[in-house]
Amino acid sequence: MKTMLLKSIEVIDQSDNVTLVPNLRMLAGIGVGIIIGVGILALVAYSRRNEGGLFSKYDERQKVAQGLAYRNGFWTVVVLLCGWYILDLCDLWLPTGRNLTILLIMLTGVLVYVVSCIMMDAYIGLNDNRKRTAISLSVLTVSNLGLGFANRAAGSSTFVMNLLVGCMTLVVLAAIGIKALLERRNGGEEE
Repeated sequence: MKTMLLKSIEVIDQSDNVTLVPNLRMLAGIGVGIIIGVGILALVAYSRRNEGGLFSKYDERQKVAQGLAYRNGFWTVVVLLCGWYILDLCDLWLPTGRNLTILLIMLTGVLVYVVSCIMMDAYIGLNDNRKRTAISLSVLTVSNLGLGFANRAAGSSTFVMNLLVGCMTLVVLAAIGIKALLERRNGGEEE
């Protein structure tokens, strides 16, 4: 008798022959995609820094602000999950399915964290370049929105995630722009 793991990997064709080749190719493709994706992320992270390096450097004030922003994002997720759970228990109609609702809740928590960090000047590190960060986020926004619309046109059901992430990064870009305008305005008043 075959194990559950083997059953989950096997693909049975129409002649009832068991083959592992299609799934191994798929797993190899996913593995190569992950390796390439991590490499691209490392290059983007490195290019965003003024002094090089993969990681941002933050001072104590920024770390405290990140902790507060993390708390805000965490409690946002907790409250939204509790609200969703209550609505689900009461069998009230939700405009989205369960998976999409969970994704929206997670993205909302991340968005609260990131926007809070931006507004408390704790998102962009001491060795980061704001312009390069905005450019990398712009590329991420355009690519996600483009993939979302392309997947929608192709009839794929996975377009929603790309559109949501694209909209989220668009909000992050707007927050960076608003913070820059506020700093310019406050910088002119201080002098």
